[in-house]
Amino acid sequence: MKISRLIKYLEFLLLLLAVTSLIASSHVASSQIDLNSSNSLRESGKFDVSFIADPNPFDVLTVLTVFTTEDGIGSIIVRDKYDNIVNNLYSGMFKRGYNNIVWDGTDNSGLNLPVGHYTCELIFGNRYTSRTIILILK
Repeated sequence: MKISRLIKYLEFLLLLLAVTSLIASSHVASSQIDLNSSNSLRESGKFDVSFIADPNPFDVLTVLTVFTTEDGIGSIIVRDKYDNIVNNLYSGMFKRGYNNIVWDGTDNSGLNLPVGHYTCELIFGNRYTSRTIILILK
């Protein structure tokens, strides 16, 4: 790994730590649910799942933060502008609360993808949501 890429990666990890601390200590965005109210949501039969990508646009790494009000199995796939699956980013268990998945702009083979718009799709149970992510010059 090149030194400059390693430095960017370490800077990104520090940023991720700061963002995670900020999310945990601040009010959540309106598209997310406060963890303190998740028990009453479960009792009322309400369920929510959402996610954000930060930073977006990105050049080295982006973090997909998935929030869910209950544990469950899900997956995140990345599609290109032609709707082709370029990366099966994650498939597995999501724990109640915040889950961070890092994407480095590569395809399933580990090759760097070209600059452009990509769609990250989250499938969790019978829920589906997506975000457009912009990969800029590395």
